[in-house]
Amino acid sequence: MKGLFFGIVLLTSFTLSAKGMTVSMVNTVATETVFTSHIDKKKARKNKRISKRRKKACANWAKRSYAG
Repeated sequence: MKGLFFGIVLLTSFTLSAKGMTVSMVNTVATETVFTSHIDKKKARKNKRISKRRKKACANWAKRSYAG
């Protein structure tokens, strides 16, 4: 009887500690994801601006090259 009671308490403590670890790991990942997405937005804006400039430069070159 003592062994059964000890086994139940031990099993319960392991499952509770595992749930606590899972929640803490999820919160850490979520924080990193928010930070990463913020950087990705900055990169996307920069790349969009560079693409616009490249397209404009190509269009200007095409106008000069094939004019007349």
